[in-house]
Amino acid sequence: MRALVLIVPLVATACSSVLGFDDFADTGRGSGTDAGSGSDDSVLHVQGTLTSWTGVAISEAGVDFADRDGHQIAAQVSTDATGAFDVAVTKTNGAIDGYLHFTSGSYLDCYLHLPGPQTTGLQINGYLFTAGDLQGFAIDGGVTTQGNTGTLLAQFAEGPGLTLKLSDGPSAGDIRYFSDTTGSVAPIAMQPATDSSGLAIAFNLQDGVYVPDKTGGSSTRSYVVAPNTVVITLE
Repeated sequence: MRALVLIVPLVATACSSVLGFDDFADTGRGSGTDAGSGSDDSVLHVQGTLTSWTGVAISEAGVDFADRDGHQIAAQVSTDATGAFDVAVTKTNGAIDGYLHFTSGSYLDCYLHLPGPQTTGLQINGYLFTAGDLQGFAIDGGVTTQGNTGTLLAQFAEGPGLTLKLSDGPSAGDIRYFSDTTGSVAPIAMQPATDSSGLAIAFNLQDGVYVPDKTGGSSTRSYVVAPNTVVITLE
């Protein structure tokens, strides 16, 4: 099993890769390109590479961008043979905010939410999961999965020692925390809080809107979780 690391902090720090799995934003957020010289400065480019969680590039996947109200605000593009994508997103009030939507074949649809409004171009990588991938996570975490439910992956920039609960949602879910105990990062049934990766996963979420609460305070952002999808949030 490969390690899963979704993000590096907003402030440049040492690389947060763990055990060979690429950083979520491996060159740091804010390092992508803007519209470019002579181009429409009302547009920001969100660029990256889409892979499976085992690191296989996914070509010909659909990638689009929607605002926080769920309105698609960028034309859908397809990943190339290396999994690379470049989505041109129109700014609203000088910034973009919302989520990337990835879809491809037998993979579950994935919704990757930005942590807040962004005013510069982004270099941000995405991952897709199969139902089998999530079942493997569930087995690692000692969770019995339920049909027609969604999954939420949350990463906390503060890193270790945080706990997660989901408020204002139709179900509490089964929450596990990732830990490196056997040479690979996986959800562990007895792990009481996040480790240095800051990663938590919530299984068995009923269709609805959720607000992640963490130790020391709650998120100000809510997320729609639909059956048979994966939602990634950066807290």
